[in-house]
Amino acid sequence: MASAAKNRTYRFTFGPWNISTGADPFGPPVRKELAFAAKLR
Repeated sequence: MASAAKNRTYRFTFGPWNISTGADPFGPPVRKELAFAAKLR
């Protein structure tokens, strides 16, 4: 089982899901939320 863990690599992925919704989780919204299509532009 230890050999299976050695073969795994960490990959950071970036995409539209990483773009902020415009809301601070600890406060009020800071801007209007972007539509998904706008994130892809």
